[in-house]
Amino acid sequence: MTTNKAVLQAKSNRVHAIRMKVEEFVSAGGALRSKEAAPLGVELFEAFSDISTEFGYRILKDDKEK
Repeated sequence: MTTNKAVLQAKSNRVHAIRMKVEEFVSAGGALRSKEAAPLGVELFEAFSDISTEFGYRILKDDKEK
């Protein structure tokens, strides 16, 4: 997949933003293996999956794909 610079930057910013949320969560005493951290983990995984397609890897598949 070929993407323009703006789209790639937006995807990179998304990964960075969620990483910062995770750091804030941990700094506030949150445990990464807690149920409170699960939404952060899902968000990080989805952001990583989105940017990984730019490198030719598809982590998550659409519901229509089997």
